[in-house]
Amino acid sequence: MKPRMNYDYTLQKNVRGKPYITVSAKGIANGLSDIPNDGADFGPDTPVTYTSGILEAVNYQQQNGGEIKLLPGRFIISPNAPLTQVSSSNILGYLEYAVIPLSGQAIVNNTPNNVLSFNISGVAGDINSGGEGVNNNINIWNNNTTTIIDVSGLNNLPSNASVVLFGYNRMNLPSGTTVSEIINMHNFVIFTAQPTASGQNICGGYDFNTSWDANVTNVTVYSPNNFFSTVFPAKYVIGQVIDAEYGGMCWVDNIASYAMYIGFILEVHTHAGNVITQSCYYGLIPYGDHGVDIGRYDTQGCIYPVYALPNLAGPLQINLIEGEDYSAVSSSGNQEVADIYISSGTPNAPAYIIVNNFHMEYSNGTPNPRFPVISNNSTGNWPIIIKNIGTQAPAVSGTTAGTVQPTVLEYSVNASGLLSSVYKKMMFIFSGYENNTTTNQTIPYPSNGAPHNNQLTFTATPVITANNTGLTITPSTTGITITAPNSTTTYSGIVIVEGY
Repeated sequence: MKPRMNYDYTLQKNVRGKPYITVSAKGIANGLSDIPNDGADFGPDTPVTYTSGILEAVNYQQQNGGEIKLLPGRFIISPNAPLTQVSSSNILGYLEYAVIPLSGQAIVNNTPNNVLSFNISGVAGDINSGGEGVNNNINIWNNNTTTIIDVSGLNNLPSNASVVLFGYNRMNLPSGTTVSEIINMHNFVIFTAQPTASGQNICGGYDFNTSWDANVTNVTVYSPNNFFSTVFPAKYVIGQVIDAEYGGMCWVDNIASYAMYIGFILEVHTHAGNVITQSCYYGLIPYGDHGVDIGRYDTQGCIYPVYALPNLAGPLQINLIEGEDYSAVSSSGNQEVADIYISSGTPNAPAYIIVNNFHMEYSNGTPNPRFPVISNNSTGNWPIIIKNIGTQAPAVSGTTAGTVQPTVLEYSVNASGLLSSVYKKMMFIFSGYENNTTTNQTIPYPSNGAPHNNQLTFTATPVITANNTGLTITPSTTGITITAPNSTTTYSGIVIVEGY
């Protein structure tokens, strides 16, 4: 066993000149080491710390530069850690407090000045709970190999304000000053509380609205709710807010928010690889101009997987939406409203949402997987385009023999009354179809069952743009009608119907 040593209060003075700043979750104070901070620069033995030395390391880094390295372990934020008010009106209009405030001032009267850089990283921040769903036990992570910042014990949180672990301090600034920094965060988990009642306020993740540039990877904000019966926290609770408002370069990848009220607010110049939301009330809110693009958006059990506000002035482009909808009839948990929901109002500038691939399943019930659900409440020109929908409606039997398989190739909608961009494209695959009667057969366009009950119908009568079946087929706004051949001939081929 290592001999015990008295804490050397000059230890932090020796940080200067090192290539990085180390912070340990282990120390004499918590009985996990026999030497101060287990040999790191900051930690639980840092004088008067409430944050296992993280706040003190950040304050040092903001003054002197360098990179903060959080060592593996569980950094416990004290229940009575002081909160600093950092905004009187954050991006959503709420008061905001931070456990660890950053005070970089990069832009004064639109002139760059002293662009600081917040650099912090841990170890193995991406989580794996052993499969889909949220595990209530923090011990799913090995505290010796993973960096966990535990804010779950914070007490006396304000009931009407956002509280985040990290946030810009926007209070008492000179006129014309915008807070901004270059943000680099990697490889750690922010472990938050589990609300015991709906609307209980808890600490969220971080708010770096108006960042200069940003690079965030393998960062998870995690509340250990049961994923089928999530108790949503207060409306003020935000998981992750990031952008590159001024620098123009924001890259995020393998970032996840679990059981937050708002999982992500991704803003201007943000390019994302893998974004994960689970059991959040609002999974993703795209915000601002210059657009957001995401490679893979994995969303499960969110009430609003994508929720767009009128001030979205640029495009949101998602290559793949993939996830699970817990609103099947037999589920008593979350009830999803719409995969893409456009709030009321008129957009500031032309905005659109494009999804190149869509795959969403019910956790149980039918159909599984299902078709998209879109709710567009805008009064402006706001097209939503979804292509390559990864599901199929049940095949319909021919009157006498064979089948007809409806398939959705593209599904697009727009604001009410604006039809120029409203477009749907359906394909019907005929296999050995036979109708040896005099009665025509009608096949409806695909639809979802309860609770969504949405049918992919047309606003105006569509047109048939391809038909190699040899059958006479007439489209309507609700389906196609096959004129009865009244013969034993079998027909195969495809029919494509498109329009608005």
